Order: sequence, then structure tokens, then C-alpha cells
Amino acid sequence: DDAILDLHLWNEHVAPMPGGGATLAWAVRMNRAVQDSLRELACCLARRQEFSDISAVRADMRIGTAAQTGQLARIVARYGFEAAAGHATQTSYAIHRFGESMLLFLLVLATNPPALRRDVFQRDHALFYLSRGTLKRRYGGRETVGGR
Repeated sequence: DDAILDLHLWNEHVAPMPGGGATLAWAVRMNRAVQDSLRELACCLARRQEFSDISAVRADMRIGTAAQTGQLARIVARYGFEAAAGHATQTSYAIHRFGESMLLFLLVLATNPPALRRDVFQRDHALFYLSRGTLKRRYGGRETVGGR
């Protein structure tokens, strides 16, 4: 049985969004940071034997509304991720989802207030996967980010 590695977006390491909203410079900085992180991940998985059973990387995304999920899928596809079959939202988890939304609201308020929007309580739950082979092909060519 192959293992799946869950990615966590560490909000404190995300470039703060400018007060006026996203800019091209901010987007370029974010793109570079994502690519650097995926290169580091590919190198770590290649070097460490204890991760040999990892077959894919999963991104559990709860950062957009249902209407924004398609746009999110197009963005993460640029990095090699594919949307999971089916939809992860289940109405039986309404209270749990509300609690997660409240936590997200407080985290964004504390670390990146310009990114806070009132739709935080309407977050969708989408799963995206990046196979280990795709990770290796796209990002495994360098030993370290600093070795460009």
C-alpha cells in the first residue's frame, strides 16, 4: 500500500498580499516560492530512504469558494497537480467545516489581513494530487534550491 504525503501551506511563510490586493510582483514571488518548495520536496524524497513508499503528494485545499475551485484547479495544474475524482465536501461535516472556517479567518486576520474576505465562511474543500513521478520529472533535477 503506497503512502500519500500531505502538503501543508504554512501561512506564516506566504508572502503577505499587498494592501491593494494581489500584484504581478506578488504573484511572481509566490510562483517562485512554490517552485522552490516543490524542488526541495523532490530532492528530500529522493535522498531519504524512509520516504521511498510515498507515491503521491496531496494538497488539501480550503482556500477558495466553490465558485473559485475551477480557477484553483487551473493554478495548481501549472505545478503538475491533478484534481481528485469526486468532491470532498460532505454536508455531514457542516459544524467541522464552520470550525475550520473560523480558524482560517483568525489565522488570516493575524498574519495577512489584506487577504481576508467575507467569503471565508464559504470555503470549498478540494483535493489535488501530484504523483511522485511527475514531482521527480518536473522538480527533481537539482540537488538544492540554492544550486541554481
